[in-house]
Amino acid sequence: MRLLHLTDTHLGARFSGRPTTGVAAPPRGWSRAQDHQDALDRALALADELDVDAVVHSGDVFDRSKPPWRWLKAAAESLARAARERPVVVLSGNHDRLGLTRTLPLHVPDLHIVDRPTNLTLRLRSGEVRLACVPYRRNVPGFRHGLEQALGPGADLMVCHQAFDGVVVPGLTFRVGAQRDTVGAGDFDGLPRPDAILCGHIHPRQVVPCGGVPVVHPGCLLHTAMRDRAFPEGVAVWELEARVRWRFVDLPGRPLVEVRSVEDLVAVTDGAMVAVRDVGAELLPSLLDAIAERGGFVVGQPRSTGTRVSSVASARDQQLSMFAL
Repeated sequence: MRLLHLTDTHLGARFSGRPTTGVAAPPRGWSRAQDHQDALDRALALADELDVDAVVHSGDVFDRSKPPWRWLKAAAESLARAARERPVVVLSGNHDRLGLTRTLPLHVPDLHIVDRPTNLTLRLRSGEVRLACVPYRRNVPGFRHGLEQALGPGADLMVCHQAFDGVVVPGLTFRVGAQRDTVGAGDFDGLPRPDAILCGHIHPRQVVPCGGVPVVHPGCLLHTAMRDRAFPEGVAVWELEARVRWRFVDLPGRPLVEVRSVEDLVAVTDGAMVAVRDVGAELLPSLLDAIAERGGFVVGQPRSTGTRVSSVASARDQQLSMFAL
């Protein structure tokens, strides 16, 4: 039995910062939201290529609770089409805080939209798998309550969208008690343990233990911030046989590049999104020309040496860094 696990698609997302003007501007009509939709379609195409038995999305389907109609419609069509080939489970995350049943199609029998803690049995061509599904909970008591509902009857695997003790994002390690929604092994006391936990929410790819149970984060499907560019983008493929195994599959999207000097231009390729940081004012025009010649385009306002960053942008950067949104 084989599952495809993806997470944090953030459909409809617009890259932070306003497009610049000039020769290195983004193409007319360009939208980062199209990249996110394309990434979803690449992942679902991989499900066909690998002939998996089911697809599991562990949360943050959309970038905001009221996504633009264009991207809502595109996502609904893609997920419905995928669910006609195999069961698809879609969990709501913190960005989907108003729930997904109000936005995604309910008429497709094998598209399982999970807004509330649920114990779900999927009847697949190669057998059955029981999933304990717990959408994002704002605090530990809420998560524990959701666990009792979803995991109490027992399950093979758990699917959730939560921060677990020990996960790491740049500059921060999550710990129980330090954040109100960070959970740990103690929250599973008295409940049956799943073989593994398929988790979303944390964008850097990683695996952390929770009372001996692996919590697997395949990483966001497509980066939502320039600082994430060092981390792989992609999915996890699960094999459920005598024992549970998984492997990560990279599905890289548009290159993200940060340019601070002439030497950094070598990384700029056709279609790359480029952030220009801390460049001397006299060098900036020639760098922008060079980026355009290489087919890249600049997002955000180029920042010269000594340029002050607005408090709004700074707060946004800090939020992205600390909470991997």
